[in-house]
Amino acid sequence: MFNFDPYQLSWVVLSAGSLAVSFAIYYWLISRFTKVTGFFYSAVLCVFLLVPASVPNYDNFYAPAYVVFIFETFFQIKGAPGLSGQILLLSITAVIVLLLAGRYFFRVKK
Repeated sequence: MFNFDPYQLSWVVLSAGSLAVSFAIYYWLISRFTKVTGFFYSAVLCVFLLVPASVPNYDNFYAPAYVVFIFETFFQIKGAPGLSGQILLLSITAVIVLLLAGRYFFRVKK
């Protein structure tokens, strides 16, 4: 039925795991704060865990940007963490701006 190679299967597992962690964080935060706060932090966490970055020296292969950033920063002698760091920073900033804009434009007016 499904014919996954290990690369595709790893992304499916990563996606399912990050969504599970995001839902757990959401339900934990709404028990202490508001639903908006829980949604905000769980969305940022989900993007942090799922945004892809290209793996240097491997064409057409991607990994989570935080993994590439950490690996290139600490474990490569001549690593290049710049691109993955920029992708990670840009994606998290974009999600925060979109969430704040959505909160502003779709707020309930009394």
